[in-house]
Amino acid sequence: MWYATKWFSVTGLLCGFVLMGNTYGDESASVQVGDAAPEFQCVDDRGQNWNSKDIVGEKMLVVFFYSSDFSFCCTRQAVRYRDRMRDFRNLGVEVVGISGDAVEAHRLFRSIHKLNFPLLADGDGDVARKFGVPLRAGGKAMIADESGQSIVDDEGRAVKVSRAVTAARWTFVISPEGRVIYRDTEVSPVKDCQEVLEFVRKLRAQ
Repeated sequence: MWYATKWFSVTGLLCGFVLMGNTYGDESASVQVGDAAPEFQCVDDRGQNWNSKDIVGEKMLVVFFYSSDFSFCCTRQAVRYRDRMRDFRNLGVEVVGISGDAVEAHRLFRSIHKLNFPLLADGDGDVARKFGVPLRAGGKAMIADESGQSIVDDEGRAVKVSRAVTAARWTFVISPEGRVIYRDTEVSPVKDCQEVLEFVRKLRAQ
């Protein structure tokens, strides 16, 4: 079986500078390709409990950690998964996005951008820590519509959403057997979806 670990992406590095801050966590202690994937559960964008045990054991699961709802790079990453979701599902693959944003922020992000996969609210960073994804202090992001225009309140001020923690942009693929088979710690938001899809297709073709 073909596994992959990808380490370098110029675009991912550049977009990472948008949300720079002090990073917490030991990357060397993170989950590696071949390790058993940690079980995790969160509340999703609809306020429902989501548990990895309901997927792993039956399907392949893509887990992408991202920094913030509505940020430029994270939006570009998310909509690319949206646009290729039929391809993933035809391959028997489920996709979830995880960030430190609250349920309400996820609900707005999913609704405005018509996302067709769950967004999980990891408000305290517990899931990120299980995978070894670095965290830094939280922040705020302006809510924007599909065209990128900021949404304003009745007084004309940009509406913002806050989060307590900010995760690094990392992507994992978990096999139906519960093993990490792909790990990308230098994710390009514009290439991530296509690279993961190509990995899965190559794996399925074996």
